[in-house]
Amino acid sequence: MIVRAAEDLKAGTELTFPYAAPDGIYTSKPGKKFESWGFVCNCALCEDMKVTKSALVTQRRSLLDQMNRLCKSSSTETALTKKFERSLKALNETYARPAEEVPRLLLWDPQLLLARIYMQQLDLAKGLESVGKILQSLGFTVTGLDRTPSAFVITRWGHIVEHLVEAFLHARSAFEQSKLGDKAKQADQYARVVYRVVVGEDTSFDKTYPRSS
Repeated sequence: MIVRAAEDLKAGTELTFPYAAPDGIYTSKPGKKFESWGFVCNCALCEDMKVTKSALVTQRRSLLDQMNRLCKSSSTETALTKKFERSLKALNETYARPAEEVPRLLLWDPQLLLARIYMQQLDLAKGLESVGKILQSLGFTVTGLDRTPSAFVITRWGHIVEHLVEAFLHARSAFEQSKLGDKAKQADQYARVVYRVVVGEDTSFDKTYPRSS
């Protein structure tokens, strides 16, 4: 088993892992899920599930349904992005605890859609901003995710999901087009780290994510 920590650990630090992969949908209370396993979980995510009222869960579901309808509508990309941004802002405001404690697992997927749209439009600044919001929603903290010469560094790793590879590759593309070679290389390395975490190796990375000719 390979375990990669999200931050530096002191000797003797207890390592924990989720018994059930979190999806961000608070459809059931954690106490019922784990009651037959002989313990009560008090991690930040389970505690948040316990105190989140059903009305708030309903509100989140309504906002997600609204975004799904937008995807199926005939709206122009400009109108779609503006409405998506508003819905994502409203969804983010339904959380009380910081994303470092409780990742906004419902936000990163629609935010990735926005990143794709902005990159297709060659709006590199908005593309990088969207990638930053993806990382922020998953509990990452980063510096230099912009078109300045300052180094692009992850200062704290957050929750890992498979499509996070794509997010880093969007950042790589934006940096390359902005002639920021060092930052592009760093984004590529972060994409490969995520790939190793998800897949278990990175020898197939270039075959899975080939560069366009």
